[in-house]
Amino acid sequence: IRSMTVVLISLKGGLPLVILILSLEFLLYIALKLYRGDYMYWLPVYGVWGGITHFFARLVVKLAADWTALVQFRHPQEVGGVYFIFNMFVIMTMGISSAFLYETEKGSWAKEV
Repeated sequence: IRSMTVVLISLKGGLPLVILILSLEFLLYIALKLYRGDYMYWLPVYGVWGGITHFFARLVVKLAADWTALVQFRHPQEVGGVYFIFNMFVIMTMGISSAFLYETEKGSWAKEV
């Protein structure tokens, strides 16, 4: 669903819109982690270098959870169960809405084939 959503959004608004949407979604994830106080990952790295390392570790986990929907990332130390479900809802909603927008703007997919 995620890959089809990205393709349809890129057809509608181009690559800058895709980057904006994915960046906002990641920033929401980071803000939630900071709010909950579990931004620091299990890696034993601290200080500025730790912040950078944990940022990239969170980025990798978020990308893997988004694009593969691995249920192992529902663990509270990873993405978390509530955010995982929320993220799946957002992905499905974005997919359906982008398909609807593409359908209404370009016509039926069957007509193009």
